[in-house]
Amino acid sequence: GDSPVVVKNPYAASSRGMGACEFSRLEELVLCLGTWLAENKVPALVQERIRMSRELRLTYVMGTIVHGYWRIKEKASDLSASTMFGNSRLDFDVPLREMAPFVRDFAGRTGILTGGMDVAFPDDDLTRAPVVFEVSPVFDANPPPPPEYERHPYAHFKQSEAFQSRRLAQYVAIADRIVQAGLDARQRILYVDVDNTLADAAPRLRRAALPSYPGTAFDPVVAFDPREVLQDQPLPDAREALVELSAAGYLITILTARPFANAFETTLQWLQHHGFPFQRLVVVQKASEKPSWIEEDLVASGIPAGKAILVDDLTRGHHEGAVSLQHEVIGELELRQLRFEVFSSTDNNWRMVAGKLLPGGSLSA
Repeated sequence: GDSPVVVKNPYAASSRGMGACEFSRLEELVLCLGTWLAENKVPALVQERIRMSRELRLTYVMGTIVHGYWRIKEKASDLSASTMFGNSRLDFDVPLREMAPFVRDFAGRTGILTGGMDVAFPDDDLTRAPVVFEVSPVFDANPPPPPEYERHPYAHFKQSEAFQSRRLAQYVAIADRIVQAGLDARQRILYVDVDNTLADAAPRLRRAALPSYPGTAFDPVVAFDPREVLQDQPLPDAREALVELSAAGYLITILTARPFANAFETTLQWLQHHGFPFQRLVVVQKASEKPSWIEEDLVASGIPAGKAILVDDLTRGHHEGAVSLQHEVIGELELRQLRFEVFSSTDNNWRMVAGKLLPGGSLSA
């Protein structure tokens, strides 16, 4: 049967240069794409054509939706729902609450914290997973039309005198949100430990206990073997919490004490494999080095200590069966007036920590 695809100009807007290829054999697709490339003289984006009669345009700032509308095609068979061409309409009654977690997760995963995205539901079925087929940090944001234009093609409203003033007001409102979000996020740093904060390292450390668990010492060859380290599993909700905090504007620095060869490369591989968002990875030799490193980092960046926080389990002795807090490190953090939150997978887990750090939470800077 036919396998339709959509062909797009990656540098164009408003569906300019969009085409379609329907084919049952590979040779037909190659011929169609060759013709399109010869005519447009730019690289092509090729996507599976999704059956739908409408698509969502969502504008979001730091992972939060600030504007949205449905673009409704005149005919379901139309290639595009763009209001620049054709007779498509806009409907501003959109499922913002339902889409909010999806957009927040998308922003955190991709690092595109602000932008305009086009989203479709295959066969217009809102119970199916949404498909993002375009997102850009440069976007248009059409304003709601007055009542007399609601049942007409949106292009009619674009030709009216009221459109430009409403469009300007819409831009100003979104620009205000972008500027405010930028000011809020400019000075928020989250430093995060790895072992027993993001990663469940306790099983590895117990395996390294000497003579056996609970032990009086541990075998560093076992405890710090990269192959062993890469077997650590993420703690519950850790990745999801960092995705959410990244989308909220935190600049995330992974700060871990790992005194073994290739610690940076091993840690980077583990973080990337499990999909953790972060801006920087810093590896120090001992946990006691973290307070001075954070203090120097804040001085160098000009960020007040009150705008940064360390999330760390601050524990030791996992091989002994009697875990204790690193009181000397805690004392140094307090002496330097650095904010920190003691993580615990049982008493202060990632859901709880994220709730405190997100806007409105008790630890939100």
